[in-house]
Amino acid sequence: MAQDVKVSTSTDDAITKYTLSDTSSGSSKEKAFCRTCGCTVWTIPAAAKGKFYMIRLPLLDGGLNFQPANEIFVRNRPTWVEPVKNAIQWDEMRK
Repeated sequence: MAQDVKVSTSTDDAITKYTLSDTSSGSSKEKAFCRTCGCTVWTIPAAAKGKFYMIRLPLLDGGLNFQPANEIFVRNRPTWVEPVKNAIQWDEMRK
């Protein structure tokens, strides 16, 4: 289930954003990262049209306890990685 997330930073310029146009999906995406450690915080695919963001769950309190609802680019999944149980499987970027 989707939940609202509030991002708290120590300064107004702690997050830097940039746009990638050369992507596997063919659609651009905006990436936001921490200017202190360089960690990607979230990604906003243009194809999502504001419907969803991709957030790095380990950065959230309790984030590793979330169960994924979707898997993307499963056509590129290594043979030794099992599908996530009950997750919707997308060969490409979800639309």
